Amino acid sequence: MFAQGFRLMGATSREIVNFVVEAAAHMGSGEFNQKDFEHKGKVTESDYMDIIDGKTAKLIECAAKCGAALAAVDIGEIDAIGHFANRTGMAFQIIDDTLDVIGDKGKTGKDTGNDIYEGKPTLPTIYAMDDPVDGSRIREIFEKERPTREEVTEAISLIRDTDSVSRCLIKAKEIVDDALHYLDCIPDSDYKASIIGLAEYIVSRDR
Repeated sequence: MFAQGFRLMGATSREIVNFVVEAAAHMGSGEFNQKDFEHKGKVTESDYMDIIDGKTAKLIECAAKCGAALAAVDIGEIDAIGHFANRTGMAFQIIDDTLDVIGDKGKTGKDTGNDIYEGKPTLPTIYAMDDPVDGSRIREIFEKERPTREEVTEAISLIRDTDSVSRCLIKAKEIVDDALHYLDCIPDSDYKASIIGLAEYIVSRDR
């Protein structure tokens, strides 16, 4: 499948090949970067942003830039759409990680707490570990190599008691608002309205 994919990709343009190769490199780097911080209590918001830029946002940026290149728009518009997609991808991942704390399995299809159980650093956990009341206990559970399901459930409950979730939702909304500014140079159309609607949906989704 990879070979066929690269064959088809190579038949398009060197520009698109470069977009895909760059995204693949960033994704690999992002995954390794995440590994470095698993079960580490001393992880910052900046560390987290670097991780999700590589493992999530660069892929969405790549897809958007490839589409723009195939539409034969100028390089300025390709860059603008790429920046928009990258920022939107960052917001998407923040909401995804927040749903690991507050999501309804009936809607998301996933149990809550998987990121804590696996020791993956996410923004809700990072914010919550700074809480003056419950932060130390949340950090203690997060740093365990094999926390019990009871401990994970406890951590989720404690995180919900902090202002972590509301801060994550605010951060995601700020990032999407910033992303939308990159579309100012794109002419208005039904297609532009559609991707604006997609970006706005990302920060309000519950699944």
